Amino acid sequence: MTANKIYSASVSGLEATLVEVEADQGGGEFGRISLVGLPGPSTNEAQERVRSAIKNSGYVFPRRKITVNLAPADIRKQGSQHDLAIALSILGLKNSSVFSGRHFFILGELSLSGEVKAVKKIFPLVAAAVREGCTEIFLPAENVEEISIFKKIKIFPITSLKQIADYVFKGCFLAGQVGLGPSSVETQDHEAVWQKIRGQNRAKRAAEISLAGGHHFLMVGPPGSGKTMIAQAMGQCLPPNSLNQALEIANIKSICGLPVKNDGDFFFGLFRAVHHSSSGPALLGGGKSLRPGEITLSHHGLLFLDELPQFATQTINALRQPMEKESIFLAHAEESCFFPCSFTLIATANPCPCGFWGESQHVCRCRPKQLAAYRRKIPGPVLDRFDLCLPVHYPEKIQTASYCPSAKNIWRARKTQEKRGFLNGRCPDNLLSVIALFGEKEKDFFLSAAENLHCSERGKIKILKIARTIADLAGEKEISVPHLAEAFSLRSDDTICYN
Repeated sequence: MTANKIYSASVSGLEATLVEVEADQGGGEFGRISLVGLPGPSTNEAQERVRSAIKNSGYVFPRRKITVNLAPADIRKQGSQHDLAIALSILGLKNSSVFSGRHFFILGELSLSGEVKAVKKIFPLVAAAVREGCTEIFLPAENVEEISIFKKIKIFPITSLKQIADYVFKGCFLAGQVGLGPSSVETQDHEAVWQKIRGQNRAKRAAEISLAGGHHFLMVGPPGSGKTMIAQAMGQCLPPNSLNQALEIANIKSICGLPVKNDGDFFFGLFRAVHHSSSGPALLGGGKSLRPGEITLSHHGLLFLDELPQFATQTINALRQPMEKESIFLAHAEESCFFPCSFTLIATANPCPCGFWGESQHVCRCRPKQLAAYRRKIPGPVLDRFDLCLPVHYPEKIQTASYCPSAKNIWRARKTQEKRGFLNGRCPDNLLSVIALFGEKEKDFFLSAAENLHCSERGKIKILKIARTIADLAGEKEISVPHLAEAFSLRSDDTICYN
């Protein structure tokens, strides 16, 4: 980095770029500020905020034309976070030597009175400063708690322009604090969450496998059978992520305006329940400023689509690639970027429009044309991308012992997969041999069962991935016949009125 400059930052997609802020004076209309460097509308409005803030803070605004450059000039600068850096660069025109050899990183929106307000998307902005080695970081006091996740960086909380100007130009004292790093995460067993669900032992077992291996999970059953309760329980029992994954989640939350708190929840992915009226851009991302969609907000977490056939068919079809890839490419005329989307899709559906197709306790009153139209709601290629497809019926009146998924087993299975470098549900096909470890007996069983059940090639791969997760939950290195048999049973064709 070059000396004698003040640094700010600007966000594009999910990444932030360091912005050099420098001012010069001379010529033109007295007292006029000219911002150059491709400022957006909200950044360009800083002219009036900065002028009033400087005067109301007890400092003299230069009686010359001021030109403020925001470099690099080929990146559009959006947001009001540059206000404070612009004001300091103007005040430093009379005493530029105070910036010599120091790398100031300054963020903050100014009010007309000179008070410093919190800024949005603070996490990626500070991450850029840390990455580039800035030594003095000045932030609005309201934002300090959010970025305490960063370890061993010195931060100066700022409440007003006068406070930082007195520190820089008059040598007044300004207290700083050091980031403590992320809080530790505690292991908890959420047995009580599952005990509230009556029966449905098979569905709860499938939910355990889905959480352990990151497998997409579709539950099909009549209304009131407990599908949504199982999905919500999964959202409360998400296994913790690694530190790098947690930082990715915090970055996405900050970009989307969600609060980032340095507590145990920092390590857990998001559970996003999406309404069926949501559009394609809301789900996938996009818009004028390429905002992340729900699939990105669910990165390392769960995306829940209740009543999947109620979604627009175009929206459902748009999930085909994101369900298998861990990123999505979005572009419009001005910019393009990749957004991560390593999510686990949990979906529910009724078996038919009335909801009672195949149920002995109720009579299905749907006509053949209604069934045919309902059948076309979820295309076959999308159905084939669900690792786990399970019919969920009403629980029996006489209950057997209730099954409770084990959080400890799920977390242990996740740690085993972390050593391989990927979750079983997201294992690249070229690395399938790494997880598909079994003998000749198991191989014969697998090929015979796949042929009898008419599994597609994609279906065979998904069976192997599910079996690997079942073996990881059992703490076994090799896949056995019982693991394969259970995997086949959890990928049922008898779900929606397709067959």
